[in-house]
Amino acid sequence: MANTSGSKSSSKNALLRWWWLIPLLALITLGAQWSVSQWLGDNAPTVSADFPYQIDQPAQNFTLSTELSEISGLTVMPDGRLLAVQDEKGLIYVLDLETGEIQEKIKFHKSGDYEGIATADNKVYVLQSDGDLFVIKDLEAANEAKKIETSLSIENDTEGLTATSDGRLLIACKGDSRIDDNKKDHRAIFVYDPGKDKLKKEPFFDLKIKDIRQLAGDEKNAFRPSGIALHPITGDYYLLASVGKLLLVVDAAGQLKEAVDLRTGDFLQPEGIAFLSNGDLLISNEAHVKGGRPNLLRFTYQPVDR
Repeated sequence: MANTSGSKSSSKNALLRWWWLIPLLALITLGAQWSVSQWLGDNAPTVSADFPYQIDQPAQNFTLSTELSEISGLTVMPDGRLLAVQDEKGLIYVLDLETGEIQEKIKFHKSGDYEGIATADNKVYVLQSDGDLFVIKDLEAANEAKKIETSLSIENDTEGLTATSDGRLLIACKGDSRIDDNKKDHRAIFVYDPGKDKLKKEPFFDLKIKDIRQLAGDEKNAFRPSGIALHPITGDYYLLASVGKLLLVVDAAGQLKEAVDLRTGDFLQPEGIAFLSNGDLLISNEAHVKGGRPNLLRFTYQPVDR
C-alpha cells in the first residue's frame, strides 16, 4: 500500500507557504475593477433624461471603406438615400443604410477640401472649407455643379452644412466667428439664402464658448463644430464637434439645450451628422489614425414621453 501521508503533508505545507497570495490577488482584482469603472465613468457620455438617444449604445456600427477615411459630411435625400463627402476628392458617395457600403460614386468637381453636404429643394449642396458652395441640381448631371462664392473665407474654416425647414442653408464655422473680424470666444452659424443668392452678415446663431463650457461642465472645452443637422421632428439643431468631442443641441431660437460628451471609443473623430425622417441619428467618424478605419453610427430615436 502506497504511503500518502508524506504527499499530503507536502501539499499542506505548500499551501501554507503561499496563503498570502490569496488576499493579494483579491486586492489586485478589486483594484483593476475600480480602475476600469473609473475609466468608464470618466469617458461615458453624460446626457439628461430628456435626451432621446442612447449615445453610448448605437443600434448599428458600420466599418466603412478606407476610401472614406476622410469622411467629412452626411445628408439624407428626400427619397431616403444617404449621401456622404470626404474632404479630399470631389465625389459624392451614395451609402447603403443597411451595410454602410458604397453603392455609387458621383463626381461633381475636382479635388478640394470638402467639409459638408446638405439637401434643400431637391438640390444637393457641398461646402468647401473656404466658405464656397457647390450646388448640384441633378445627381445624374453632377459634373455640371455650379460654384457659389460666399463672403466667408478660409479663416472661418467652414465645416458644417444643413438646410432649414424653409430651404435656407446654415453654415457652421470651426474658425473665426465673424466675417470682418475675429471673436475667438464665440462660435457662429451663418445663413445662406439660395433664393436671394446671399449670405447674411450677422450669424444665424452666435454661441458663446463660456455658455458651452458651463453647460458641458468643462472649463477647458475648445468646442469647434465640424457638423450640423436639423432634427426632422423636434426642430432642434444638433452641432457636432471633433475638437472638443461634444454634441450640442440648440433650439430654433439659438438657445443651448444639451451638451453631450462624446469622449468614448466609438467617437474617434466625429465629423458628419444627419437624421433619417424617423428621427434616427447618424454620425460618421474619420479614420483618426493611419491604418484606422472610419465608421458610421446609427442611433434609434427614443422620444421621452411627458
